[in-house]
This record gives sequence, structure tokens and C-alpha cells, in this order.
Amino acid sequence: MMMMMTMIMIMTTTTMMMMMMMMMMILMMMMMMMMMMMMMMMMMMMMMMMMMMILMMMMMMMMMMMMMMMMMMMMMMMMMMMMMMMMMMMMIIIISLKSEYGL
Repeated sequence: MMMMMTMIMIMTTTTMMMMMMMMMMILMMMMMMMMMMMMMMMMMMMMMMMMMMILMMMMMMMMMMMMMMMMMMMMMMMMMMMMMMMMMMMMIIIISLKSEYGL
């Protein structure tokens, strides 16, 4: 009888231990999965951030290029205007000289 009792006790304890071990294993697996998921999410976020940064940089570069082009165009226009003004002045001076001295 005592032997039986001890046997049952040992069996129950072992089964309990096994169950506990299994539970722990499952928990560990779940934790690992969660960690992996978190890591993946973090990686994805980082990648997205990097992509966004690159896109922003590209946009900034494009904007800068556009601004430079606009500035160049403005400068060209100003130069053209100045040239036109100079030509007009020269024409006026020549005409006035002609009318004055009758060349």
C-alpha cells in the first residue's frame, strides 16, 4: 500500500512537473514569437523611416534644383531687360544726336 501511494505520488509529481515544463515551454515559445514580431515591426518601422527620409531628401533636392532654375531664369530675364534698356538708351542717344547735329 505504501509503495502504491509513493508510486502515485511520484507519478503525479512527475506529471505535474511535465505539465509545468510544457506550459513553460509554450510560454517561452510565445514570448519568443512576440519578441520576433516586435523585432520585425521595429525593423519595418526603421525601413519605413529610412525610406521616408530618403524621399524627403529627394524632394528637398528637387525643390532646391527648381529654386536654382528659377533664380537662373530670373537672372537671365534681368540681363535681357538690362540689355534691352541699354539698347533703347543707345537708340535714343543716337536719335537725339542725329536730330541735334542733323547727321
